[in-house]
Amino acid sequence: MKPEQILPYAKPWILIDDMQYEESAGWATSKKLVSSSDHYVRGHFPEQSIYPGVLLAEGMVQTIEAVLLHEKICMKLVEATSRFLRPAVPGDEVHFVVKICDRQADRWVCEGTGFVDEQQMIHSTMTFAK
Repeated sequence: MKPEQILPYAKPWILIDDMQYEESAGWATSKKLVSSSDHYVRGHFPEQSIYPGVLLAEGMVQTIEAVLLHEKICMKLVEATSRFLRPAVPGDEVHFVVKICDRQADRWVCEGTGFVDEQQMIHSTMTFAK
């Protein structure tokens, strides 16, 4: 599934490059290739460019937003907590895995993890509600 065909944003604000959704299993995966040409990277710690952590968390949020829009469910992010374990740098391909842990008619609670080369770099818990 192509995020730009579902999400109501335009590049450069779509922060995932590709995604898959397995409805029966209750999880979605997406990826983001961090490039030195991403304008968020330039100037963010100029001595060592890194991809801003808040944008990593937003990539996981956009993954679930795409699932919600695909299923025609109207919910918005109401709460999120994230733990950053290591930075993403240009050249990294970040793989997000987001699991829907509690799925109710008016609320979803999701847990997401971001990996680079199988090394965990971010973990988030997100609540979406009507």
